[in-house]
Amino acid sequence: MLQHAMTATLRRRREVVSSLAENNLMVRIDSQLSSKPCFHDSGINPDLWVKGLTQLATMFSRVPNVVGMCLRNELRNVKDWYR
Repeated sequence: MLQHAMTATLRRRREVVSSLAENNLMVRIDSQLSSKPCFHDSGINPDLWVKGLTQLATMFSRVPNVVGMCLRNELRNVKDWYR
């Protein structure tokens, strides 16, 4: 069920980005899937966080109207953040 919900969410994102492109609007992808305030306060697994960002970046890498990605939950105070 969770996989189906995530697939539907990604499909909706693509549809929204496509609609915005048809109207000549630029998009900044938002990777926030929760209401948690910051990465270091939320108990997010760094490997899953990076995997999710990678999937979004890959999905929209060839979409001309996607010009950036929001990283509100960027890593902070995490050892080896650069790996």
